[in-house]
Amino acid sequence: LLPPEVVEKLWLILLFWLCGIGAFHLPYLHGKGRYYAGVLYTVNPFTYTRFVAGQWGILGSYALIPFAATSFIRMLEEPKPRHAVRTVFFLTAIAFLQVHGLLIALLAMAILYLSQVAVVRGTLKKSASMMLLTSLLFLGTNAFWMVRYATAGGGSILNMPVTELRFFAASPPVDVVSLRGFWLKAPYMDISNIIPVWWVFFLPIVGLAVYGAFKTMDTSSVRWLGLAMVILTLAGILLAVGPGLAVTQGVFNALWERVPIYRAFRDSHKFVALLALAYAYLGALGLQSLSNPAQQPGAKAKHLGTLVGVVALTVPFIYTLTIFGTWGQLQPSSYPQDWLQARSILDADKSDFNLLVLPWHMYMDFQ
Repeated sequence: LLPPEVVEKLWLILLFWLCGIGAFHLPYLHGKGRYYAGVLYTVNPFTYTRFVAGQWGILGSYALIPFAATSFIRMLEEPKPRHAVRTVFFLTAIAFLQVHGLLIALLAMAILYLSQVAVVRGTLKKSASMMLLTSLLFLGTNAFWMVRYATAGGGSILNMPVTELRFFAASPPVDVVSLRGFWLKAPYMDISNIIPVWWVFFLPIVGLAVYGAFKTMDTSSVRWLGLAMVILTLAGILLAVGPGLAVTQGVFNALWERVPIYRAFRDSHKFVALLALAYAYLGALGLQSLSNPAQQPGAKAKHLGTLVGVVALTVPFIYTLTIFGTWGQLQPSSYPQDWLQARSILDADKSDFNLLVLPWHMYMDFQ
């Protein structure tokens, strides 16, 4: 119905729009907090690297994770079938876009559920029926591909050597904590290439998140959510950097050998998505607290709250300057002339033949 170039551009716009809208509507956020969550979840080094690398399926599943988390949280707090159906819908959509995103979303939901069980009394009894309904609905809806996957026997995943786990691991830890650390970072411009003191712009982001985590401990209604986000942060860091650290390498090697599905995460940087979600949510709660006139009465305090809000909403844009225009890294180009000549030779050959194309692997680099 539309030209391909139009559809592609609409899809790219939709990816970022969904990131912002999903984080904006996370539970218990309001005012400046909503805008901060939407901005940071949309504009950060994780979304930049995945966008410029062309991994739009990952970005699509990443964009829908806040929608799924919101529905799941609503279901835990208000066990009704409509919330279960919404949760299953978003999980299924995530699976269609990128199966890695589904596993990350399920991990996030497991942590959310266990955190509520640990903090809120009666959670098991209150949510048992809806958890069962959600599980059955999800399995029933997705059985058509899950059964085929299970019976396929693993395919190429079983042939991956454990060395790939270390090769594709995110590193170093300081980069992962700052939402960077993509294994294929060399070809792409990093904020450190533009601003040597890049950490100055990351400190407000992590500072707001830490402040928000402490403030959730003072509020009973969101205490379990704060605990869940802290665990998500720690889990994301460990899962992202663990395969590349000597002290934890043995554990992840064992996972690789004994749990074949884990091999889908040889690119461990995908787990940084959990950090982005936690930073956005906890930072939003922290900003709400700092901007609350009730807690900081007086005209000066009000102006200070406004200033904090402006700075908080501006910092993500500066910290992720590379996402705007991609700094000349993406440009239209034509196929090389020798490729066209090779195509003509192949088209002219009407006999049966085999063709060897080098490089055979999309990540191989030849001088």
